[in-house]
Amino acid sequence: MKVCLFALGLALCCAVQADDSTPFENAELSRLTGPWYSIAMATNCPKLREMSRHMPIIPAVLHSVTKDEFRMKINLRMPQGCKEINPVIRKEDGVYTTTCERGGKKIMDKIQTDYSTQASISMKMTSDGTNFCVVVTCMSKDLPVREDFMSKCRSFVKEVGLNEADLQELRKEGVQSGGLEAAGSGGWVRFELG
Repeated sequence: MKVCLFALGLALCCAVQADDSTPFENAELSRLTGPWYSIAMATNCPKLREMSRHMPIIPAVLHSVTKDEFRMKINLRMPQGCKEINPVIRKEDGVYTTTCERGGKKIMDKIQTDYSTQASISMKMTSDGTNFCVVVTCMSKDLPVREDFMSKCRSFVKEVGLNEADLQELRKEGVQSGGLEAAGSGGWVRFELG
């Protein structure tokens, strides 16, 4: 009986630890590969905050390339149709970074994930190398999201120094969980946005 209670306590302890946030560079990136949905965003960047009010849920695929590099495929729904974005995130000087379209830089900061159903990632964005905005993306493996998804997202937003008022749930119209179709083991995914 004592062994069972000890095992249960250890399992609960490990489950709690799996949901704690950690520096992004300490994440097990290979466990994050596959399709995800960006469900909510938070930012202290006024322009991005305004844009997020009109954004639909964003499907994305994370594909691990090497220990120090991974790729994403993101389909953004724009007024003129879907736009595919394929950022490459590389480890530079001990941290993961990627460049933005207009020459800016994103630095992956923290992650809070259970690796199987949800992940929240904070990034620092800069266009000039000195002034930084903080952006949090809360992602889910499935639609609809689990009941505790938004509470975990809110907690992470507060942890990285943003206000709960900065958090915006993305629009659900036009995205269905049946719209993801795997292209092969570890491969890209074709998105059908309805």
